[in-house]
Amino acid sequence: MPPGRKKMSNLDRIAKMNEIMDSVEKIFADANVVIPAMTMADIARQAGIAKGTVYLYFKSKDDLIMHCYLRSQRKKLEAMTQVFALHEQPEDKLRAFFYFYIDFFRRNPEYLKIQLYFENGLLYRADLPETKVIEYRSLAQQMRQSLVEVLQDCREKGILQDGVNIDIIHHILSRSTRAIIDFLLFGYTTHRLSRLGICTAEAFFDQYVESLLHGIIR
Repeated sequence: MPPGRKKMSNLDRIAKMNEIMDSVEKIFADANVVIPAMTMADIARQAGIAKGTVYLYFKSKDDLIMHCYLRSQRKKLEAMTQVFALHEQPEDKLRAFFYFYIDFFRRNPEYLKIQLYFENGLLYRADLPETKVIEYRSLAQQMRQSLVEVLQDCREKGILQDGVNIDIIHHILSRSTRAIIDFLLFGYTTHRLSRLGICTAEAFFDQYVESLLHGIIR
């Protein structure tokens, strides 16, 4: 450490990391930005941050993306928990689960790109720190458990269709959110929606959610 420079506290370091991630995520929200094509220098330049400063807090571009991804997952889990708390009936919670995902990613388009970049490659890197793998699995398990509890409540109240397997339904519901992500990221043009007899994206999502729920609840 250079003479006279005060050592940064852990809280200050976390605050600075969050500040950098905030700036970077604003860049990723731009529809024209392609994360795999960007270098750390590109990210720093567009974020208006010195590249050397970014490297003080993140070892590499992938390290930066990993931190952004895990932070977005923490935000998503917290928001999902708050949404579930707004509803008493499990059927309403199940419906809210889908609309929550739609709303969350529509308000945070940068998280779509970050999630795809992380889950389609970075997650499987051999050099991914074990502590981050553990955190990823923990967050995924907490989100899974929240949805499973809603499905179990639906079963106890006789809302689920006969013969429905909760584990299979959880798999279908969680995977179907990827279709929502693909829709939001790559989009349907107005022309393509009109060919389906649908005028707006909102109408598409309404039909999408109700069609999924129709097959599993009474």
